[in-house]
Formats: sequence, structure tokens, C-alpha cells
Amino acid sequence: MAEFIEGKQVDLLDAEDLCAVARFCDTKSGTWNLVRKAENVDAVDIIKHHCEYCPSGRLTMVTKEGERIEPYLMQGISLLDDPEAAEKGPLWVKGGIEIEDAQGKCYPVRNRVTLCCCGKSKNKPFCDSSHM
Repeated sequence: MAEFIEGKQVDLLDAEDLCAVARFCDTKSGTWNLVRKAENVDAVDIIKHHCEYCPSGRLTMVTKEGERIEPYLMQGISLLDDPEAAEKGPLWVKGGIEIEDAQGKCYPVRNRVTLCCCGKSKNKPFCDSSHM
């Protein structure tokens, strides 16, 4: 379940259990702080950028009118490497691809998710950054 964070200009949904530690959200004093303090369009643009580049979909910007802002992503699957941590990361599933586990359980279709490749996640099939 995503935490709702209310901001001055925009709001934020934060589904922390989906975090794959891609580190797009920790620049410019952190997305969470920016949401709480943003007072101009430049800050909102930075928040939008952070959220759109979040591969796991942990962060979603929400307008004050309640519209969730999602990037357009073509369907595809790729491997996320983490050269900074010298680690292989999760599978990045994008563009609303349906995910079904080995037992036939279907997960809600999302625009973007990261799936565990290392087997260490406590939130399987999703990556929870345990590979770090």
C-alpha cells in the first residue's frame, strides 16, 4: 500500500515496498522533501522527473486534482545494472505487461515494476533492493 504525502503544489504516492534503489529520488534533497516544500514550477518539474525515472513505480506524482502522472513506456523487459554498487539489479518490466507467477497468480497490471532476480527479496516477485 502506498503512503500518501501531501505537498504544496503536488502530492506523492510512495509504495516503499517496491523500491529497487535506483537512486533517482535522492537528488536535489530528496523527492519527499521537494514535495513538501515545492513552491514553484521548477521544483514540480524536478519531482515529476524523479517520479518518471523511478523504474519500480515506487514514486508516483499526483496533481492536486487527483491525476496520477505516469510516464509513457513502450512494453519491454530489460535488466537494470547498478554499476555504482557493482551489482546486477532487477528485471525492469515496463509498459503495462501482465505478470503471472508459476502458480498462475496474476498481479495487478502496472506501468512499471521491477522483479527480483537474486532471490533475496522479501516482497517477491518484486524487487525490494535486497540485492544491495
